[in-house]
Amino acid sequence: MRVVKKNGLKEPFTDSKIFVAVDKSAKRAGKELTEFQKRLLVDSVKSKIGEEVSVKDLHTIVESCLDNIDDEVAKSYRSYRDYKQCFVSVMDDVFNKSKSLLYGVDKENANYDSNLISTKNSLIRGYL
Repeated sequence: MRVVKKNGLKEPFTDSKIFVAVDKSAKRAGKELTEFQKRLLVDSVKSKIGEEVSVKDLHTIVESCLDNIDDEVAKSYRSYRDYKQCFVSVMDDVFNKSKSLLYGVDKENANYDSNLISTKNSLIRGYL
């Protein structure tokens, strides 16, 4: 079984990565999963994937399998995943605004000369 990463690289499926992610989610929920529960989760996940699975699909499968083992840990897993996706989205937005400002001219405020590097620096810090 292989996992297709977001950048297109393929790597072998490893149980330990699922264990680490689920342990982190359990700690955030104030719980600890037993080795039996973790093994049950991984076995359940493996039964639902084929030869290759994308990271996004793998996360969805782990979420659905985790629902059957512990609801609170599943909720914690989902909330952290949503947080990461939101964070990436916000940082992409800041990056795109900064890039457009560096290579273009900002006409948002007539009091700033956005051709000056110091003004661009100030505007980028404002985006952050």
